[in-house]
Amino acid sequence: MEYYLLNLLIFLIIDIFLYRIKKINFFIDCIKISLPIFLIIQYLLFINHKLELNSQILILSNYLFFLIFYYFIFIGVKKISPTLFIINMIIKKNVEFNKVKSLFLEKNFFFSRIIENTNINLIIIRKSRISLTQKGLLLRNIIRIFKNILKV
Repeated sequence: MEYYLLNLLIFLIIDIFLYRIKKINFFIDCIKISLPIFLIIQYLLFINHKLELNSQILILSNYLFFLIFYYFIFIGVKKISPTLFIINMIIKKNVEFNKVKSLFLEKNFFFSRIIENTNINLIIIRKSRISLTQKGLLLRNIIRIFKNILKV
């Protein structure tokens, strides 16, 4: 199992470097290369350490789940969602509600997103001003860390 985790860590480091340099995801964009390489490395490790079939299946399914989750997480980092757009607008502290609202073309979309963000306690509205809550500030900091690591 430690070889699997080491292999996954190496692939993750390669992916971060490739994305920083060429804006290409090794896991997702180059899956025709990364998946066979991973399978070959894992096969060699299986033969050398004589792992059981159950362990092999577990590691391969874990890797596939990792790819799926990585894909969905990376989409959120690469493309700014409306929620992140609202949070980035509010970073300036107490941005006017109407100014943020005017940036969206569809008012229904804007109000549904505002309601969703207030319900999950990311933003707060006071006297027609929008500001971030502690949870919103934490999300903003996490996204900044991801952006700095990946140079997005």
